[in-house]
Amino acid sequence: MDLAAVDIVKYVMGPRPEKVENTGDIIRTDNGAYDLIKEDTLSPAETWEYDISVTPGEDLKVTLVWDDFEGDYGTGGLMLMNDLDLELEAPGGGTYYPWVLDPGNPSWAATTGDDHLNNVEQVEVVSPAPGTWTIRVTATIMPEPNQDFSVVTNFGGGAPDLPPDAPTGLGTAPGAGEGEIDVSWSANSKPDLDYYRLERDDNPSFSSPSSFTMTNTYYDDSGLEPGDTYYYRVFAVDAGTNESDPSGTAASDAQDLPPDAPTGLTATPGAGEGEIEVSWNPNSEPDFDHYRLERDTSAFFGSGTFMVSQPGTSFLDAGLDPDTYYYRVIAVDAGSNESAPSDTVSITLEQTGVAEDFIASLPLIRPNPFATQTAIHYTVPSQGTAVSLRLYDIRGCLVR
Repeated sequence: MDLAAVDIVKYVMGPRPEKVENTGDIIRTDNGAYDLIKEDTLSPAETWEYDISVTPGEDLKVTLVWDDFEGDYGTGGLMLMNDLDLELEAPGGGTYYPWVLDPGNPSWAATTGDDHLNNVEQVEVVSPAPGTWTIRVTATIMPEPNQDFSVVTNFGGGAPDLPPDAPTGLGTAPGAGEGEIDVSWSANSKPDLDYYRLERDDNPSFSSPSSFTMTNTYYDDSGLEPGDTYYYRVFAVDAGTNESDPSGTAASDAQDLPPDAPTGLTATPGAGEGEIEVSWNPNSEPDFDHYRLERDTSAFFGSGTFMVSQPGTSFLDAGLDPDTYYYRVIAVDAGSNESAPSDTVSITLEQTGVAEDFIASLPLIRPNPFATQTAIHYTVPSQGTAVSLRLYDIRGCLVR
């Protein structure tokens, strides 16, 4: 075997035999905890990741190895069937790759990059930055599915999957619509954050909260009781279902908008003397409480305005003198919020033309002695007048 062939064999076989003792030390240190030695299976185009905690004082070494499927040397030369690639990601960024040689020029200096020729790959980092490093194995080419592999690292075991930090910046405010509250908070920076869980309760102790999940950092809560106070807190949950401590608590009153101005106001003469019938369309607000009907003899509704509270949508105004009257109605909700006034309507009660208790004498009537009936004619207003008729004879004696 010439030197070139020897170099190729060394290149294919990977780490030198004297490293086997170090590997044995790692196995003894791991002691079945599977923190330093990880075994898994990859499918085509899949990526496997594992976080490790690196401390100062020692170089970082990570080795990937797998038993490749049998290939056909005659069809493609020296090659892999399933090509897995190893890389390390440093805290705060920066990626490290395995050492690789050029098989056609084995005497050339090694460089780093993706190794597409060997089924044993190693990344070595001198004086690594302390913190959480990510080991990443990618199935670059995989005609044969379900490739088993092993990863060995010399550093302190896998970093624990800690829960996210509690979210911060929680704020609440009444929303734009009736019974709404807008909730927002600051984004969580944990790399494997999955979603947030928001809790709402009408009690600050959160004894029976409602819970909502979302991936964004805001929530528009709706369907609440207008004017009532609600309390909120939010949790962060990572891909491993680890949940953070709750954020601080924030509270807000649900939006309580005033009712819409009533519509359809009408005023018509009543059936009796000095009466006006007033009616309008109902309001539809869920927290509606009552109406306030206002009447005045001026369209400006001054200090002498008559006001009456009404639960329904009609009112019989009685005992009025002849005059022009103006009406408007205002809707009031359970939180005492008042609507704008409705449109104003007016109506005039006319004078009947006969004063109250007026006594009139009719001319002397001379009956026809040959007729059995005599007609008595008089004129009174068509509405609002009561007539009492008395008959006297020529001597002034009451007949009836």
